Amino acid sequence: MGIEPRLRIVLAAAPTSLDPHQHNFAPNQSVAFHLYEPLVWRDGGGQRQPLLAQDWQETAPRRWSLQLRPGLRFQDGRPLTARDAVYSYCRAQAMQGDRLSFAPLLRDIAGIAAPAPDRLVFDFRRRFSELPYALAGIVIVAAPAEFPAGALWRPGGCTDAAGRPLAWPAESGLPVGSGPYRLAAAPDGAGLTSLPLRRNEAYWGSPPAWPNILLTVIEDDQRRIRALGNGNADLVEQVPPGSVAALRSGGFTVLSAPANRLMHLQMEQQRDALPDLQDTGGRNPFRDLRVRRAISLGIDRPALVERVMGGFAIPVWQLVRDDMEGYAPGMTAGYDPAEARRLLAEAGYGGGFAVRLLAPDGRYANDRRIAEAVGAMLLPLGIRVTVEAQPPAEFFTIRARERAAFFLAGNAISTASTAVRALALAPDPAHGRGTSNHGDFRDPEVDRLYDQAMAASEPADQDRLMAAANRRASEQLAVIPLFYGQTLWGLRPGLAMEPRLDQLTLATGLRPQ
Repeated sequence: MGIEPRLRIVLAAAPTSLDPHQHNFAPNQSVAFHLYEPLVWRDGGGQRQPLLAQDWQETAPRRWSLQLRPGLRFQDGRPLTARDAVYSYCRAQAMQGDRLSFAPLLRDIAGIAAPAPDRLVFDFRRRFSELPYALAGIVIVAAPAEFPAGALWRPGGCTDAAGRPLAWPAESGLPVGSGPYRLAAAPDGAGLTSLPLRRNEAYWGSPPAWPNILLTVIEDDQRRIRALGNGNADLVEQVPPGSVAALRSGGFTVLSAPANRLMHLQMEQQRDALPDLQDTGGRNPFRDLRVRRAISLGIDRPALVERVMGGFAIPVWQLVRDDMEGYAPGMTAGYDPAEARRLLAEAGYGGGFAVRLLAPDGRYANDRRIAEAVGAMLLPLGIRVTVEAQPPAEFFTIRARERAAFFLAGNAISTASTAVRALALAPDPAHGRGTSNHGDFRDPEVDRLYDQAMAASEPADQDRLMAAANRRASEQLAVIPLFYGQTLWGLRPGLAMEPRLDQLTLATGLRPQ
């Protein structure tokens, strides 16, 4: 079968920016990884693969040396060197400051140097048994001419070779990347919801199959499915589980992969007198662990997975799945509405209370329906939930502006370390801690166990202590975990794709059959 001149991919959410270091956000990465590349690639199964770096080795405890491929070039023809990599990590560091920054990926790095144009040396704060996954998350961009050779990345800010702090170079426009595609046109008045890309004919690697691709955004689930069904899309992401059977019977391919995304509930755990709460006597019930436990016990997770997700999800009662690093055995709390009612009465809320549950509508598969099902399950406990579902952009704005008391969220999680750091540490975004802890959960014991794990010199000790931190955070219900979903993609006949655990939708993973 011949290659169509343009591949049409429909995404479920728009990127917040085309700058690859602006936000560490899955919709941004689905675009950025067409235009830019990291040192190390994570394949669909989450395994490390060479990309800009062709090999790496641990040369001393906590020190890794990476060798760049020969002949690497940016899209404008400039050679890609280790100096550009140091600049890129400095740039990502300079853009820290909000909760979607790349600070968590920089947390374990103690220093970066470029002793040769084709070699990088990374020093880490702790020892790793394998090269850290963080190096697969930050892409490399071309350094401006004034960025000095011999510059060093340091946690407190980048310096020149003599240790003097660097003045940040002025930039205009988007940085230049080395990826297999480039923007064919500047975004129009539609914002970032329609992005034409064309093949980078000077790409250093194997050229991608399609000369042109069009990335469009359709947030509404059913409109995405109609675009595939009526021939206006070749690939759509986030297929609703309820549409799988109809698509397959119509000759379309539906692919699935376990998603490293934890769907969960967060609650404001510090402030009282919240406008989202009624009938609480001015108190915030979520500050009481008994109330959080009651809500967790009142949610029938297997039923939620079956009825709302069509079985395409894995229920959990802790921050990670049982196949992830840092899993704590024996934490299946189950479904017990009678015990939930007893706990509510003991906490002084025997008559229940009313609360708004804020949820996105179109950011995650069936997100509105998940929130509505949770509300229905909590009603027999006396907790009267009003679901307010908003389009993704509005949801994130409202959540940040109002510090919502109760909301549905999804976070990409690969290990207990990433889960605890993002969701359960006391918020300190500048240092990459608690970046997704929007409910302001605080527990000194969780912080202590996490810090001990990070300071441990041996990987076995790190794993044991991180599992303990996960157990403590899960017992204290930093968040209320619901399930890890499965990502579903719909493809027109004649296409094949490698599903990805990280949920990214990339043209480079597609091939004609």
